[in-house]
Amino acid sequence: MDDFLDYQYLVPTLHHIVDRRTHPSWYVERGQRRFHNMLFIAAGRGSVWIDGVKQELGPGMLAYHREGQEFGYETSPADPLHCLGGNFSLAVVKPCSGGGCEAYNVAGLELDAISRPANPERLLRLFADLAAAWSRRTTDGTLAGRSLFLQILEELRYSGSPELSKHRHTVDQALRRMEACYREKISLHELAAQSGLTPSYFGQLFRQHTGMTPVEYLNHIRIEEALKKMAEGHSLSHASSLAGFNDPFYFSRICKRKKGLSPTEYLRRGMLF
Repeated sequence: MDDFLDYQYLVPTLHHIVDRRTHPSWYVERGQRRFHNMLFIAAGRGSVWIDGVKQELGPGMLAYHREGQEFGYETSPADPLHCLGGNFSLAVVKPCSGGGCEAYNVAGLELDAISRPANPERLLRLFADLAAAWSRRTTDGTLAGRSLFLQILEELRYSGSPELSKHRHTVDQALRRMEACYREKISLHELAAQSGLTPSYFGQLFRQHTGMTPVEYLNHIRIEEALKKMAEGHSLSHASSLAGFNDPFYFSRICKRKKGLSPTEYLRRGMLF
C-alpha cells in the first residue's frame, strides 16, 4: 500500500460488516463480486477459494479480495470460524488546484490475498469496533465506521512497510505494557521514559501508529475488559473497578461516547464481541 500515493484522499463506502461466529454448515458461495471483501479470522478454521484456488484459513489470518475477483468461503464443521470484516467500495476524491475535485474508483489495494498481519490483537479490536459502529445504523455510526476502517487500512499499511515500521517497536513496547497492566495507573511520562523519548514526541508517534492518544487507547482496553466482566455477571461498579476505572460513572460516560450506548444497553443488545 506504500505506492498508494493518494491514500490521504481515500473514501471508503461500507456495504456490509459482520462479526460472525459461524455455524458448522456456514459457507459463502463462490462467485465474482463487484466490491472489495476483507475477512479477519479471530478463531476457528476454514477455507477460502480465490479465483478457483483453495487455501486454508486459521486464527490471525486476513483474506482480501479486490473488486471483481472471484471468491468463496467455507468453515470447518469441527472448528467453526469466528470471522470479522465485510464488503466495501473505495474511491479517491482529490481536490484540484483550480477548484472542484478529481474522483476515481479504486479497483484494488496493495495487499496480499492471504496474509498474517502483525499485531492481530489490535486488528481484532478495530474490526470488533467497526462491527459495533456498523450495527448502530446511524449517521454517527457511519462516520465512526469509516474512521475505524481507515484505521484498519493504516494498520495493514504499517504492517507491510519496513520504512513506516521504523518506530513501531517503540509503540509496540508501550502497547504490550498497557495491555498487560491496564488495571494500573499508567502515565504518558512513564511510557515515554521507558522508550527514551520526550512525552510530546512519544505521544505523536503513538497517535501516528494507532490513531489514538495513549489515554484513549488505555480507555479502549479498559472498556472492553469491563464489558467482558459485566457479561460474566459482575455489576457495573465491580466490573469497572476490575478493569482499572476508579469511577463507574466515568466508565459509563466514555463507553457511551465510544460505543454509542451505555454499558448496560450495549450488553442487552448482545453486542459484546
